[in-house]
Amino acid sequence: GKGVIREEYDEETGREYWKEEVINLDTGERTIMIKLMNKLIVQYNESEGENAFPAIAAHVTENARFVLWEIINGIGRYRVLYCDTDSVKIEESYMYRVGWPMHETDLGALKIEERSEQLYLGGAKNYRTENHRHIKGIPESAIEISPNVFQYTKFKSQDVHLRQGQIHGVQVAEQQRIVSFAYNKGIVHDDGRVTPFRLSLPPPPS
Repeated sequence: GKGVIREEYDEETGREYWKEEVINLDTGERTIMIKLMNKLIVQYNESEGENAFPAIAAHVTENARFVLWEIINGIGRYRVLYCDTDSVKIEESYMYRVGWPMHETDLGALKIEERSEQLYLGGAKNYRTENHRHIKGIPESAIEISPNVFQYTKFKSQDVHLRQGQIHGVQVAEQQRIVSFAYNKGIVHDDGRVTPFRLSLPPPPS
């Protein structure tokens, strides 16, 4: 990815503790300035890092999707209850159809992470069993105060304290979040299949 240039200067005047972000409206470049412990820290992005090679990460991710697709086709698409980037959920009676190597610790092999009698699927990264609840962005300690509305205690980030110049103590707040079932990363068909969006490119200039 892009490299981050970090510069430090001695700064013993003014406020002791603050953070500001400056955005260049012409170029869109962002500069972050932090005053901390008598130091002024300036951070900004440079072009692609010297040792960065995004093609490697893209290739690994692409290949993982092909592997997942091979596993799903081996089981049968309509027998797969749910899948994520690195897992599938199926009924135990279809385990014999899994053609991929299975082992607890071997690299690249599948392993059985959980068995359950009940499974509720709410959407992508949103499912529950009788053992636990997994909803992306919702901590396990959150309380469901009404259907799909969760409340939990959140500690404010260091950025908040920096922006407000708060040196002592930690801000804590009660937060509520509504979980949506909408899936907007593709076209959802009546039978549950999802096909990707296709973006057409404008014709090349003549």
